[in-house]
Amino acid sequence: MARGPRGLIGDGFARLAAPSRVEPASSSRSAVLERAAPALGELLVGNWGAFEQSYQRIQNDWLGPFTPENVSTSVLKRMREHSQLSLGLAARKAPFFGVEYFFQGGRPEVRAFVEKTLGSASPIFPRLLSSILLAIEFGYQTHEIIWAIRDVEVDPDGHGEPPRVLPRRYVIDECADVDPDRASEIKTDLRGRFAGVLVDGVQFLPAEKCLHVVHQLEWRNWAGRGDLRRSYPEWFMSGFTQKFAGQYFEQKSNPPLIGRAPAKGVRDETNPTGKPRLAIDLLGTQASSLRSSGVAILPGARDEKGEYQYDLKVLDVGPGRADQFISLLNWLNSQMLRGLGIPEIAVSQSTQTGSYGMAEEHANQLFAALQQTLVNTVLPAFNQLAERLVRVNYGRAEPVPVADAPPLSREKQALAAQILVGCLQTWIPTADGKRVQVAQMPDFRKLLRGMNIPLLGADALAALLAASPAEPPEAPKPGLPVAA
Repeated sequence: MARGPRGLIGDGFARLAAPSRVEPASSSRSAVLERAAPALGELLVGNWGAFEQSYQRIQNDWLGPFTPENVSTSVLKRMREHSQLSLGLAARKAPFFGVEYFFQGGRPEVRAFVEKTLGSASPIFPRLLSSILLAIEFGYQTHEIIWAIRDVEVDPDGHGEPPRVLPRRYVIDECADVDPDRASEIKTDLRGRFAGVLVDGVQFLPAEKCLHVVHQLEWRNWAGRGDLRRSYPEWFMSGFTQKFAGQYFEQKSNPPLIGRAPAKGVRDETNPTGKPRLAIDLLGTQASSLRSSGVAILPGARDEKGEYQYDLKVLDVGPGRADQFISLLNWLNSQMLRGLGIPEIAVSQSTQTGSYGMAEEHANQLFAALQQTLVNTVLPAFNQLAERLVRVNYGRAEPVPVADAPPLSREKQALAAQILVGCLQTWIPTADGKRVQVAQMPDFRKLLRGMNIPLLGADALAALLAASPAEPPEAPKPGLPVAA
């Protein structure tokens, strides 16, 4: 049989095409089973170069510093100072601080160690979560992992074991966030996997020393896609609109003057030549004096009807374009919030007629969208750190606990609360005539975590009640509902 093309891809396809012969487990069967063995690893190679890929945004300098194709990190930082975008970013990030993060899976000791050093109660958690959420704005956020050696006291859950001290464990002392302006290039390997970040153009931060958080990761684009970039056109146009509106309102505050004067010449005592001066020239001089000094003196001559022949009035142009500027600015503000993925009714006052139910529905849509960020951006970042903590302290064979958090959806939280109340009040009959309380059936640890309610362990509760004997459980009352 002729051999296929050599090389990395050729060998891979050859492995895919070549069937492997596997003998049956039972010797009584004479048939030989054939199956195609899958090729392990990847076949495709990146087209960025022979050894590595350097990802850097293409800078089209000829387009200027304020074009959608060339939005630099410094411009994104300026965008954060806008009042509407600042409100939107606060609304995007605040819900992530209102949930309880925890880890599940793995051995109890390992899980307790990870939660102690990385969970919501760890010293690094608040600052770490704030830094992770910066990826929402810029698309990615790089951290340098700084290690330390400390004794860690853990309390494994679910087995009644007393707290114990794990001596000299590697812990994460800090995740120092790197300014995106300092990240010169994002390095990848031949396959496009993340390999590290070149900082300041000369310092290389390898992947094993780096926590690289990516927002909206796709196609192994380790720079991600920041939400601020979607709001850039409206932010840029809003700045120009405010400048034009300022110029317009400045003119409205100092409106033009319109004057009337006779079409004949008048004697001007200030003219050294003694020649008569046109009345309109005299009126123009006095109008200019009114602009500069606030005083204008006009002749008191009257016509045959007794009306003053000289007159100055403000040119009244009505409301003009003021409403158009305000409507445009309100529309740009709402579009900036939508660029961040936020329905404007959920966080700001709408200029249109609405209802509380509409605002409530938009708020629910916002929390449902934030769930995607929680699953795709925040939790994977904690999983990166959890895996490294377990590997350096327990070895590569140790199962790694997985980060988790209750859903951000308010509808699910309200449903969980209703289930909890119903369980506490409902009894069901058994086949032998006994009655069992439904409250004993759900997993209350997960249920309470979903509502961000802290749970006291059995040992801690026993220690609090040690001074007084525990009272027997109260018998069900006749008036309580009973499930069919």
